[in-house]
Amino acid sequence: MGLFESAVADSAVAELFRRRARRSVTSLGQWGWDTLDDTEVDLGHHVPRDALPRPGGTAELMSRLHGTLLDRSRPLWEMHLIKGRYAVYTKIHHALADGVSAMSVLRRAMSEDPH
Repeated sequence: MGLFESAVADSAVAELFRRRARRSVTSLGQWGWDTLDDTEVDLGHHVPRDALPRPGGTAELMSRLHGTLLDRSRPLWEMHLIKGRYAVYTKIHHALADGVSAMSVLRRAMSEDPH
């Protein structure tokens, strides 16, 4: 197991990122939120590794990542770690977080501390 995999396996997932959209009979089919346990969130799915396609490049990768829908049976977010450029591509459904709150979450997640 590499450093990334062990860090993902040991991480607790914030409540915001454990929310899954659902419909129920009690809400007459209206959308609501379920909050999953940490163990129910598959971080391997939500934080995949990607690489720039060859012979393509950034445009092809962004087209593929942005063109796929988020899985409605899982929490509505993804964070792709992109090899080759050491970039991060984050996709968060607007129902989960709007632009301002998403930027606030990302700012809190970033740290200058290497540990």
